[in-house]
Amino acid sequence: IGVMEIRNRQSFHQARHSDQLSAFESDGSQQPSHQKLNSICLTHLKYVQSTRLVGILLNIYIRKNLLPHLICCSKDWIRLGLFGIWGNKGANICTFKIGGTNICFVNTHLSAHEHQDKERLIEYSKIMYHSIELEENTQFVIDQNYLFFFGDLNFRVENLDIFYVKDLIDRGEFKFIMENDQLQKSISKEKCFSLFKEDAINFPPTYKFKLNSDDYDLSKKNRVPSYCDRVLYKIPKDDFFCSPLIYNHIPSFKQSDHRPVFASFEIRTLDFQNDEHAVKFLKIAANSDQDLEINYQIKNSCNTHILDWIGVYDASFKSTEDYVTYVWAPRIEELEESKLNCHEKGYFSYNNNCLIGMSSII
Repeated sequence: IGVMEIRNRQSFHQARHSDQLSAFESDGSQQPSHQKLNSICLTHLKYVQSTRLVGILLNIYIRKNLLPHLICCSKDWIRLGLFGIWGNKGANICTFKIGGTNICFVNTHLSAHEHQDKERLIEYSKIMYHSIELEENTQFVIDQNYLFFFGDLNFRVENLDIFYVKDLIDRGEFKFIMENDQLQKSISKEKCFSLFKEDAINFPPTYKFKLNSDDYDLSKKNRVPSYCDRVLYKIPKDDFFCSPLIYNHIPSFKQSDHRPVFASFEIRTLDFQNDEHAVKFLKIAANSDQDLEINYQIKNSCNTHILDWIGVYDASFKSTEDYVTYVWAPRIEELEESKLNCHEKGYFSYNNNCLIGMSSII
């Protein structure tokens, strides 16, 4: 889930110095917006990680049954505002592996206004060739197996009169509007984004609306209704597959001058269903008169760390941070098996920055 322009009590203009920017560049997990997203998330989805740059926030969630297969979580951000100094424009980057498949999400807010088309293409290149750390290796964003690039890309509809576009919207002629979309022109001319695909758009432009209204803002600023908010995807040609299932907007959300967009995809990863979990919790019978005693085993090949820990979770937990209590995990050379009294456990790997083992509820 990616969001833009999160309001802060402290103005960004009051925090433009490097020692003050730290409050706006973080993992985002302590922000009210992050906590709100967790509270409304479906129960079968669990929070994995978050990254925030000023008002740009990206949260990653995953189905609980996939948590043990998730490894090598990495996150970063890149500033793009004021020649890369300010973070009012920029991107959040989250990357992880499911089995042996790299998946990367980029939530970005690019430069605004119709005449900034070339600047947006430059910003795109900076993001694509931004280096990220994954499994102690340095890779570029563009090198990931699956790459989902979304957010307020700010590309505009050009060469059309504002009221003519409004008439096309009323008649549902979105295809003609898209023929004058800057992003689609860049893709077709292979100027930029040529490696990406986008599902067909069958909804009206998502910008600019009057607040709390269904009406477009056709004021003197002369902003032509445009598809600023987009979801793009990139896959390699070989053993991978990505099929878009849904691509739409949310017209009921009227608190912004944008309408949010969402997309759903079916993807194919390398087979991991038969992979042995790095950490395995062993089941035992529960006795209501005694504490539960739970054993766990760790693969010899698992690269443990002194900061690994085991969390105790309520069955309805939303995030790895929602533990009831935790203990530091014994090192393999210290103890082959460890025991915990709890009803559901998760092993958090410092090296992988995620849970790599989950028990069943006992």
